[in-house]
Amino acid sequence: MGRCSGREDDNPETIKKRVDTFVKITTPLVQWFEKQGKVKKVNAGLGKDEVYACVTKILDASIENK
Repeated sequence: MGRCSGREDDNPETIKKRVDTFVKITTPLVQWFEKQGKVKKVNAGLGKDEVYACVTKILDASIENK
């Protein structure tokens, strides 16, 4: 389980607001890169070894295409 940073405003409401702000700000940027074909998605719900294998495969393919 995650640990608290020790900030006085570490509470569910403030953390939700931080996450919402992050998503609001980064979503347009991710969409912009997606339109350029520069976004690769990996299922992070897999085990760490499977995620590593997926990322390695994507990076290897990217290097081979350069």
